[in-house]
Parts: sequence; C-alpha cells; structure tokens
Amino acid sequence: MLKARVMVVEDEALVAAAIESCLKNLGHQVAASAASGEEAVRKAVALDPDLILMDIRLKGRIDGIEAATRIGQALHIPVVYLTAHSDDETLLRARTTEPYGFILKPFDEKVLKAVIQMTLYRSVTQSRVRRGRDHLNRLLDSINEAVLEADVKGEIAYCNQAAARLLSCDQAKTRGRILGEVLQLLDEQGVPAPLPVTQVLLEGKSVELKGCVIRNGEEDHRVIDLQLSPVRNEAGAISGIVLAFHESLL
Repeated sequence: MLKARVMVVEDEALVAAAIESCLKNLGHQVAASAASGEEAVRKAVALDPDLILMDIRLKGRIDGIEAATRIGQALHIPVVYLTAHSDDETLLRARTTEPYGFILKPFDEKVLKAVIQMTLYRSVTQSRVRRGRDHLNRLLDSINEAVLEADVKGEIAYCNQAAARLLSCDQAKTRGRILGEVLQLLDEQGVPAPLPVTQVLLEGKSVELKGCVIRNGEEDHRVIDLQLSPVRNEAGAISGIVLAFHESLL
C-alpha cells in the first residue's frame, strides 16, 4: 500500500482530528493541517504534500475550491474534496479544478483508505506521464528541425524552439492559436493559401511540400521544406497533425 504525506484542510476541529486519526491508523503521515483556504495555500506551497484532503466549505475569504485552484496554479498536488454539500452547483464548480475525487461526509475509514489509494496510484501515473512529456519537449527543443503539433481543429498544442525562431513567434504563446495564423503558406502570387491539413486528416497520410513560401510573424518571407503527418491516439484514430519543417536548401 502506498504511503503519503497528507495535508488536511478542515475548519471543524473535531472533524479534522478524526481525519488525522484515520490517516495515522492507515499508516500515512499528516504533513500539515489548515483551517482556512489562505492557510492551506501557504502551507501547500511551503510543504508540497503528496495529497490534500480539502473541505469545500471553509471559513475565511476563500473556500476550498478557490484554495485548490490557487494551489493547482503553482504545484501538481492531487486534491480530494471533503464535503457534506453534494448539490449540483457546488460539485460542478469543484469539478472545474479537476480534483482526484470527492468524499461525502460523514465517511468511514474504509472509504478514506480506498480513495487515498486510488488517488496516489493515479498521481504516480500522471507524474510519470508529465516527466516523459517534459523529457520529450526538451529533446524536441534541442534539435534544429522545426516542429508544430495541432489538434483536429487546427489549434496548436506544441511548438518547439526551432519553430518559434523560424516563425518569429513567442513559443509560450503559440498554444491554442490557429495553425494557419502562425504558419502562413503563400501561393505563387504571394496570396495566403491553405495548408493541406484537411487532406492529411481525411486521408491519414503524410504530405510533403518542397520549396514552399511562408510568411512569418515579422512579415518576412521564408522558403521551407515542410512535411505534414497525422497523429494517432492509442486506439489508432487520428487525433491531430504534426508539422516538421526547415529552411529549404534549394
């Protein structure tokens, strides 16, 4: 069984004490406790616990949902909400913070044990995925080939450093932008022409363009060699497109 450093955020002292007792019985360490959203944010940033059990309704200026939002902006800490309020509006607002689960009060030790174990296993898995993605991004940033990835709607999901340099755009601000706005293909008359994205998505095959002219963010014209290829998910369905390109040697 996975063990964890758990922070308890609960403004009712008796309930907090009961939760902490359960955690210790299950072999977990109580990393900290907090009675308000503001205190929870401060302690989470300072202590970086493995898991946070967060009451939704807290005294103070911010509730548990807002506290979880602020913590999530700074750290990857899984949050499980504790609540006696299961109304749709509250749960809908809480879900926007992408919690790892909900526990309705009152609860017993078996429920707490099961939810914590599922949360920890999921957190470990997602941490491995993040590390793998970060490693891949570092590799792609180290090569000279420009790389862009977009979803089926044409919204950019990734841009490496070489692409940002060639297109004269801010790498950090490309995510979510439309592909054709960042990489503008020009025809022989210098008029903007559509990228063959639809063709690649419909046919599921790569398309290679040699010596094509593009206009970058500084209105400069560049001649590039470009390859567009479909991206497939685990089920084999096309989920996006990747573009690899470099300045043409012709």
